[in-house]
Amino acid sequence: METEIIKTIGIIIGFSTSLVSIIKVFIESSKAKKIKAELEITKADAKEALLIAKGNIEINTKAMISDARKHIENITIQRVHYKAKNPNLDLDIFDDLHFSSTEDLLNAYEKACMLYLDGKIDKERFKKEYNVEIRNLFEKSKHIAEKYLEKKSSSFKALIKVYDEWNNLEK
Repeated sequence: METEIIKTIGIIIGFSTSLVSIIKVFIESSKAKKIKAELEITKADAKEALLIAKGNIEINTKAMISDARKHIENITIQRVHYKAKNPNLDLDIFDDLHFSSTEDLLNAYEKACMLYLDGKIDKERFKKEYNVEIRNLFEKSKHIAEKYLEKKSSSFKALIKVYDEWNNLEK
């Protein structure tokens, strides 16, 4: 009789231990599901934040290029007005300003192309937006291409690389 009580107590203890283990598994499984759901929310938030950051980079890039272009336009207009009022005076200061502004514009395109090559902006959208502009720098603005974009001596390597990628199909 005593051995039967001991056996019964052993069975009860074993059953209780098993029950506690099963309950613990359910609790841990529930915690894991909750953590997984939180991670999914965090992942979605991170993706959204990345898209917003890329959008801001694209907006800032567009503004940087647009501002540099406007600066060149303003200098050109000022030069024309100054020349009309003072036909005999030297215009070297405007030439220097134009040179500097052109470099600023090319630096803006260079920075944009670096972002493109690094994959920090949407490549498809970037190509749609800047393909013609970049091609025009090389093909229609001969004075810019000859002075700034000679492949061996140019400091605008990313700009040249993007132009070649889009327009030189042999590469």
